[in-house]
Amino acid sequence: MLKHDTFWNTEPSSSASWLWKSLMALRPLAKRFLRSSIGDGQDTSFWYDHWLDLELIIEVVGPNGPSLMGINVSSTVADACCSTGWYLPTSRTRNLALTTLRTKLMETTPPNSSIGPNSYYWYTNSSSNIGFSSRQNWEQLRAMVESIAVQRLYFQARFPVRSRLALGGIDTPISCCICNQQAKTRDHLFLHCDFSSQVWAHVLRRKLG
Repeated sequence: MLKHDTFWNTEPSSSASWLWKSLMALRPLAKRFLRSSIGDGQDTSFWYDHWLDLELIIEVVGPNGPSLMGINVSSTVADACCSTGWYLPTSRTRNLALTTLRTKLMETTPPNSSIGPNSYYWYTNSSSNIGFSSRQNWEQLRAMVESIAVQRLYFQARFPVRSRLALGGIDTPISCCICNQQAKTRDHLFLHCDFSSQVWAHVLRRKLG
């Protein structure tokens, strides 16, 4: 069914089963979790598997990457090196993505058959897991879905804040129930309330170290 393509870049035919098409549709979710630890470099796609400490290489370099590097789109990691090391982009390239990839490859040990076959593992919550934990995957997916849902509510101004309820004819005070100083609008709740300002300051301190 995959022929010479990988699971990540093949397109289901119009005659493919509903189940197969459903699996294809879940690839954007699955690829963030599945990582490959390189041994001999066989059976791991250079372009489409997540084996390097970067995003997928095809996403870093772009669809022209195979022609720019001279590495076939169907190549495995083992195909991308020879006895002397990696097939590297020229050091004279002005392409920032290729320069980044070149640096990362030079820092990475090429595959070696003496190490044994590649191994795959699940990567959740910034940690590697030899086994599969449905609970950990569900928690991470749920957090992502909830974040998207909150973003949609915010940008579409659909939060049932007091000012919005009052506009809808509901008899309720419009002052913020947290600080009791200003009208409880969407922007006040998330950005301008004293409590919100303290939360954002704490988050930024953690992010910036």
